Amino acid sequence: PVAEYALEVSDPQRYFTEIPESDARLIRGVLAEDPRPAYQRDPERLYSFECGGYHISFRVEEKRLILCDLKKIEH
Repeated sequence: PVAEYALEVSDPQRYFTEIPESDARLIRGVLAEDPRPAYQRDPERLYSFECGGYHISFRVEEKRLILCDLKKIEH
């Protein structure tokens, strides 16, 4: 079940279609749980973090998380 505070994840650039489905499910699930620091709720701020071997950037407008960039981390 999705928590009440879960965000709608929007992927306007269609990054999720370019990665394996299992990676997309993992990242989408993490994003839906709102990975922003609890003390920050700035709609103009670009947030970023690493998850599952990807560098992820996003912003949040109200209850909608907008994926801005998703890149595989090369080692």
